[in-house]
This record gives sequence, structure tokens and C-alpha cells, in this order.
Amino acid sequence: MENMYDCLIPELSRLKQSSLEAVENVDNFNAFKKYMHIERPFEEKLKTILRDLRGEKRPQLVLVCGSVGDGKSHLISYLKETEPELFENVDIHNDATESFSPSETSIDTLNTEMRRFNDISIQEGLDSQYNHMIVAINLGTLNNFLNSDYHKNYKALYEFVNENNILEEETISEKSLENWPFHFINLSEYHLFELKSGGVDSSLQKNMLSRITKEGNNNPFYRTYELNCQNKCPVKEICPVKKNYELLSREDSQNTIIKQLAELNIKYKSIISPRTYMDFIYHIMVDEKLDFPNKTKIIVDRLKNYNPKDYLYALLPNRFYEYGKDTEIFKDVKHIQPGIKRNEKTDRLLISFFNTENIDKFFYEYIDEDLIQKLDLSSIFKSVEDDLLKKELYVSLLRINKFFPNSSLKEIDDKDWNYETFLKYLYAWNRNDQPNIRSLYKSIERSIYLWNGDAGENKINLFIGANQWKYSVIQFLTVDPVVRNQELIDDETLEQFSTHINLVFEVENTKNQYSIDIDYHLFDLIMKIQEGYRPNAQDKNNFVGFVDFINRIIKDGSQNKVLEFKNKSNSKSEVYQLSLDQFGYYSFKENS
Repeated sequence: MENMYDCLIPELSRLKQSSLEAVENVDNFNAFKKYMHIERPFEEKLKTILRDLRGEKRPQLVLVCGSVGDGKSHLISYLKETEPELFENVDIHNDATESFSPSETSIDTLNTEMRRFNDISIQEGLDSQYNHMIVAINLGTLNNFLNSDYHKNYKALYEFVNENNILEEETISEKSLENWPFHFINLSEYHLFELKSGGVDSSLQKNMLSRITKEGNNNPFYRTYELNCQNKCPVKEICPVKKNYELLSREDSQNTIIKQLAELNIKYKSIISPRTYMDFIYHIMVDEKLDFPNKTKIIVDRLKNYNPKDYLYALLPNRFYEYGKDTEIFKDVKHIQPGIKRNEKTDRLLISFFNTENIDKFFYEYIDEDLIQKLDLSSIFKSVEDDLLKKELYVSLLRINKFFPNSSLKEIDDKDWNYETFLKYLYAWNRNDQPNIRSLYKSIERSIYLWNGDAGENKINLFIGANQWKYSVIQFLTVDPVVRNQELIDDETLEQFSTHINLVFEVENTKNQYSIDIDYHLFDLIMKIQEGYRPNAQDKNNFVGFVDFINRIIKDGSQNKVLEFKNKSNSKSEVYQLSLDQFGYYSFKENS
């Protein structure tokens, strides 16, 4: 095996999911893991719980819940290493997915470990001879355990989990139940980013990226970069990994990564754990052709044989959008990449770009000159000999411009204004800021009336039996918002929040209330409806929840008392009304 300590790639490879560094061991928390550790809000909550256990005479169970790779085991390992006194008289089950015996499943092992907390033990009084217990457990494993053959023995635990909504998606819950020997923290309630009045930000990602890029000898990545990438490396002038490391160090690059991954999460519900995030950072810096951490000669030889297309493909802005093709979690990044939504501006740019020999002028128009020189792009401009390379350059132009916007230059990609508006509503709703979502209520209300076509104010079209070509059947309907009266959250930065908005409406003169969850895609459709778009059959298949919501509201309308029939087959306005009075008599008349 070759000695690769002179290269940045093996140092960066410690970020990979397949690296030994990614495997947590309670009894082995090394210096690198300590260096990479970032304190998060739930850390202090767990320490508070563990401190409180000291005053408890009967055994207590602490569930550290979350998803795969979000840092449950890392957190326990870190605290055990740095504050071992918290774990006096505390047993640790650090991986609820493991089995202690080939003859039993992980669920069997979990039952054995937690037997002291089953219903019989609780009813008889937990024996003080037992230690407290802390269990790192994925939400899926917890759900499987509580629905396994052992569930009948853990009804108290099952009730605790339900009371605290631990298994609910994006439920923010802090309460604990008195007199129960159970406690929990849920890491899945915390996102990789925060909501702010101006959009999104991420102190977590900035800290993680700072661990990789900040200057100083205590940073193993920077130390390798400074000593070798800038001095000893024989291919330092042409190495895209070196250039990517420098790009990742830039604040504008980090901000773009934060915003794009937040958009990926909010639009496509891509759940990215800290472990997955670090793996992603590695792969957007290291092209798969160079992913040989222990093979110096292979890396050097391949770099010497890189052609312009290879080099462009290996640059961070391109890697960010291309890597999604190789992994399920990031596959939808293709939908948010620059240029995906065509408009007049990008069409003109595309035509001009492919119909000129002087393509470098576009780069100097949209990208800072210093960055062009740093990435050595000018040498590629001179080597354009085929349309394929020209296409790669065009795509690179869009992506580099997205990653490194310059206020003095132009931005090619138009903002998704519906997404920007949704972020503002999402922030206001999560803060219980009702006045700032008043217009959202109005938009939803209007879309209810327009869903089956515009029937007029406080009216909605009905579809009765076969599709009616000659007449529209209309009922009267008045929908009012139900405003939740909850205290405004003062925090300007939200670390815990839902990525969908739940609104409630009530039909006038009834006590029936109906709620609807609004994610980005439903919101985007609602905004289009405001602009005159008519939902089609595919929309109604895609948004069955909204269709059901509207259908339930329609049932509370006036259809049992008053219906209108409007002739839509000719230009003459013919409107008839069928009504039922209090005595059970029908009347049918033409409205003047």
C-alpha cells in the first residue's frame, strides 16, 4: 500500500461514509472525531437529562431517537469521552439495530436489554439495583419494536411514545410525562439548516465546513493542503481537488451549498443526515476518477491525462449537480440546478453562446475575472474544438455563476419566486405569526373556489354524474379561516420547524373544521391557480389530499338547499335556481 499522507484526498476520505471514521464506538472516541465534533442544541438537553438521573432512585430509560446517520451514537460517545461522570450507573445500548447473538434478531436483543422497563417491572416497582439505561435508536427500529410480538409487554412505553408524538413526522415536542421512568430527545426534529426572516441559513453546515477549511495547524485538512497541495504535489497546478478545496473555503460557495440543500429538502423532502452530508462534501470535491485514497500513482497519472472535459466535470459546481445521478438521496438536485427552467433570458443566452466563436466573453460577463484565472478556464476557451466541450462549458457557466454570484455582475438563473414566497410563509407559520400568513389563507380560500373552475364569488362548481357540457351546476359556499391563537415565538432563527404548513378552514354556519397540509409543490400549484391556471386530471391525481380536502368542504355547502344551473353552451346568460324551503317544497326559477 502506497504512502498517501502527502495528498489531500486520503485526508478528505475520512469524511466518507465508508471510512472507519464514520463508525462510532462508545469506547473509542479518537482525536479526529473530537476535532470534528460540533455542539448542537440537543446536546445540552441530553446532559440535563443525565444530570437529573442522579437524583432518581429507580432506574430510568433515556431514548436518544433519530434517523440513520444523524449523530445519536456520536453524541453518546462524545459525552462519555468528555464527561464520563454523567454515565455513572448508566448502561448504554449504543446501536438498537445490532444483535448480540446469531440466534436472535435486533428486536430480541432490544427486548432483553430493556426488560427492566417492561410493564410488569414498572407495576411492581423498578428494582433500584438496576442502572439507568440510555438507548440510541432509529425511529424505524422503535416503531418496529413497539409493534412487534413484544408490544404487549411495553404498553407504558408505547403510551409514552404516542403522548410525545415521537414517531410523528416533523413533530416538535418537548413535554415529558411525570412519574414515568422514560425520557427522550429526538434528533430528527433538528434540520441541517435554520429558517430566518430572510430565508435559510445553517450554523451547523458552516461549522462543519469550517472544520474542513479553516486555516490553522490544528486543522488536519488545511495542514495537508498548506504543506503539500501548495508545495510538494507534482500535479498541484492541474489538480481539481486542490481548486475545489479552495472553492469550498469561500463564503459564497458555502452559502450556495446551504441554500441549495435546503431547497432540495423543502421541495423534494430529501432528508440529509450529518453523516450523509459529510460524504456528499467529499464526493463534490473528489471526482470518482480520483477516488483512490491509497493509490498515489493512479491519481497523479490520471490527472496528467485529464482532458478539458474531465477537468470541467471535476470542478465543485459541476460535481455538486452531477453527483446526484449516483445517489438516491441527492437525485432530485437535477430539478433545482440553474437553467432547468427555461425563460427568455436563458434562451437568448443559449442561442448566442452556441453561435459565437468568442465564448470567453460570456464568462467574463457573468463570472469574476479572478475566479476565471484561479480555475484556469481561459486555457479551455482556446481548446474548444467540438460542440460537446462547448456544451460542457455552457453548463459550467450556469453553475459557476450560481455558486459564485457577484453583485457587480449578472445572475443568469432567475429566482423561483414561488419558493421564496413559500419560505416567508413557512417562517411566519412556524413562529405563529398569523398576520404574516393572512394572505396565504386568502390564496388557499380562493383556490378552493377556483379548483373546479370559476363559478363566481362564494360559489363553487359541482360535478354531478356524467360530465355536463351544457350546464354548470353551482352551489353557494362560504369558507372562513380558523386562526390558531398561539403565542408568537420570539426567536428570529428557528432550529426546529416543520417544512409544511397546516391551515384549518371552516364552512360558514357549520361547526365542521377541515385542515390541509401545504408543502411547496401544493403551494406552487395554488399560486398558478391564482394566475389563471386550471388544474387538470394529472394535478388531481398528484394532489389527492387537496382534492379530498375540497370535497369534504363541498359537502357542507348549500347543495341540499340551493343549486344554480348556468347555461354555458351559448352567449346568452341563462341562470336557473333550484331551492328547497323549510317546508320541504322545491322551487325552480330563472334568475334575472
